[in-house]
Amino acid sequence: MFTQNSSPIIGIEIETTLRNCNDENIGIRKIKDALENWDINHPIDWCTVKRDDTSSAETVFEVILPPMAYDDLGNCNLMHYLQTIQSALESINAKITVKCGGHVHFGMEWLDTTKQSVNDFNQMQINAVRVGNRFYSDNKTDVMPFQLAKAVGYRYGLNQQIFNKILPNSRTNNTYCRPIDNKVNSSEWNHASTLEQLNRVIGGKFNAVNYQNSWNGKKTIEFRQNSGSIEAVKILNWVKLITNLYRTTDREFLQYQNDLTESTTPDQPYRIGTRLAEIWSMCRSDDGASVQDLMLATGTTRSNIAGRISEMRSRFGDGAIVTSTQQANGRSYGSGDEFASYKILKTFRTGSNTVAIIPDNRAGNPSIWNGIDDDLYDYFHSRAERFQ
Repeated sequence: MFTQNSSPIIGIEIETTLRNCNDENIGIRKIKDALENWDINHPIDWCTVKRDDTSSAETVFEVILPPMAYDDLGNCNLMHYLQTIQSALESINAKITVKCGGHVHFGMEWLDTTKQSVNDFNQMQINAVRVGNRFYSDNKTDVMPFQLAKAVGYRYGLNQQIFNKILPNSRTNNTYCRPIDNKVNSSEWNHASTLEQLNRVIGGKFNAVNYQNSWNGKKTIEFRQNSGSIEAVKILNWVKLITNLYRTTDREFLQYQNDLTESTTPDQPYRIGTRLAEIWSMCRSDDGASVQDLMLATGTTRSNIAGRISEMRSRFGDGAIVTSTQQANGRSYGSGDEFASYKILKTFRTGSNTVAIIPDNRAGNPSIWNGIDDDLYDYFHSRAERFQ
């Protein structure tokens, strides 16, 4: 499964206001100073602070954390960072208005926790920001299956009325986080087969779930409906709820079919000294061989070379031989045979690796409370009672 042995990489945006401070530059400086000086041993000097575009009588500021990994089992330094941010903002009397939202981006690539711990990833992210760089990790998973991204959106829409109950009225039918229940039940959604099509069905950025950056740019899916907060517990409880939505969807609503097998091509299947042996030896090298080189080595025509390669494909499998066209080698059509090439792989995979959505009658419980522990369940239902 995609979510097995992996943790989400998330982007958190904290919106807040400062009483009696509508000057953009003064407000930004005040917030930055508070973040950097609240705990001088662990300064929060790695967040972006800017004015938010939210239309409000009071200036809304935004504290943006760099992408960080989240461990929903509790072993995560992200809570400490958020608690420090909370204390710093409280020290300057930062507040939340009904205009503030609690937006969280979930990356299309997660952290492979078998290769790097969540806390190490986050510390390296901070170190990179401090020297003005972006941190690129080789320890990420592959991009999540499209079916998982789609099924999570479907389950969110299916539970739209429940989300409305556990969030303030200001986050229901809000212009900046419109409900998606009618979207995910449409024929257009059912037939969507790309992230771009999901975004088109949802309707762009200002929806409870935003797919606009899922296939390009940030490569994230944004969950926009949570109310604004500077409270660490409130922010991470929302993250934990959405993380559980991913994990239970992956485990109970998707079927992974993996019948890939690894094959090896022989060192030399042909009699030494023959043209076939020469073609095989040249193509099975690290760089492969161009058509021109094969013609020079064997004294045969390009069509003869192509025919011999076809015979090899039939014998050893299509996946054993990679063809690079002139265009793939950086040349235009007609540049010459030296720029088209073949490479015989020493090892290659055959078969398929597919992910399918399980039919409703065999899938798990679609409720957002599926897999949620009692403490988190009680937390959100206690909030719901306050909003009634």
